[in-house]
Amino acid sequence: DFTEQRHLDVLAEPLSMSGELRYVRERGVIFDYKAPREETRAYRSGAPVRAGSPNRRTESGSGAAPLPAFLIDIFEGRMDKLERSFSMVWDQKGDTWRTQMTPTDSLRRHLSSITLAGRGDLITQIDIAFANGDRHEIRITSARLNPAFSAAELRGL
Repeated sequence: DFTEQRHLDVLAEPLSMSGELRYVRERGVIFDYKAPREETRAYRSGAPVRAGSPNRRTESGSGAAPLPAFLIDIFEGRMDKLERSFSMVWDQKGDTWRTQMTPTDSLRRHLSSITLAGRGDLITQIDIAFANGDRHEIRITSARLNPAFSAAELRGL
């Protein structure tokens, strides 16, 4: 399960969302939003974001959002790929850790920083600061690792 708060310049109050997070190694990440409305966003490296609701499905081009490919790299722990585009500062105390990622390439047009936090091998927090001042704060309370995807979801990934 996860919660997400989107702090957007166009909104007086943050937009709060929640749902279920599912991750399958080398396949992708699915955010199933349950509130305030049902929507699904599927991410896989090198592919467009696939988003849909119970009544419609849309797809955005790779230029629409620079983050999706990095979501997979983050969940897969592909540090070599991340270090090509970000400078990284790590802090660890016991089994809890935090890293601040600052873009060093063309991503700076879109992103100011990404902050990750976790415990052991698990990511519990993803904070994204966009260049326009917007922020997304994602808190992961539990995730289904390697869940069984439906045939339709596998086609989406």
